[in-house]
Amino acid sequence: MRGRAGGVDGPAAGGGQHRRRGDGRDGTAFDGGYAEFALLPNDLLMPVRTSLPWETLAALPETYLTAQGALDALDVARGERLLIRGGTSSVGMAAASIAAALGVETAATTRRPHKAAALAADHVLVDDGGPLTIAGWPEGTDHVLDLVGTSTALDSLRLVRPGGTVCVAGALSGWVIPAFEPIAMIPTGTRLTAFHSDILRGAAGAHVLRRVVDQVEAGVLHPHVDRVSGLDEIAEADRHMEDDQATEKVVLVP
Repeated sequence: MRGRAGGVDGPAAGGGQHRRRGDGRDGTAFDGGYAEFALLPNDLLMPVRTSLPWETLAALPETYLTAQGALDALDVARGERLLIRGGTSSVGMAAASIAAALGVETAATTRRPHKAAALAADHVLVDDGGPLTIAGWPEGTDHVLDLVGTSTALDSLRLVRPGGTVCVAGALSGWVIPAFEPIAMIPTGTRLTAFHSDILRGAAGAHVLRRVVDQVEAGVLHPHVDRVSGLDEIAEADRHMEDDQATEKVVLVP
């Protein structure tokens, strides 16, 4: 909420060209994110033609772009194993959906046991903050998508097989690893990378959004919208999210 929007471009309104407005920053780099009309720089727009309903289209930017971009950074392939840390975050749930469509075996963690049933992963793990163990994968996982961040990144490096890859794409626990020593802390042969959605701003991310939209239109991906609320219900929608009741996206409509 607040930082992502979809709408019809004014001059093209007659042609019904759906556009995603903004790059996830319009609620922070610009004053206001709850609006029926947004005026943004053209280089932040991602035009896309689609027949998807607005509630579905609005749930895709940022969340599915980040998930797809991070999985691309990991170079995940069919038949491999993927652990998603922060699995009940909206990006984590999107990543699990995309990975499943690729034919990837998935495990996902959550620190909220009451949300475990919402996870679409093959294996669900409750993360109590200590070292994680994946009983079904004693030899390790091929990839870890770490959306928790600094508090779990080092443990994630331990969980991948030799030659495996960890991608840190979230900062739910902060931005800095104190006293980070790469040679001592990264196992030999293990790959550590990162993904930030800023690299998919505007035109740079249009092709990724198109890929996601095509898969949704084809019924390959099924994005879940937790709640659709009107602009006059903003306070209630915010409380729903802050009370940790939402799973995936809350969408506001005029």
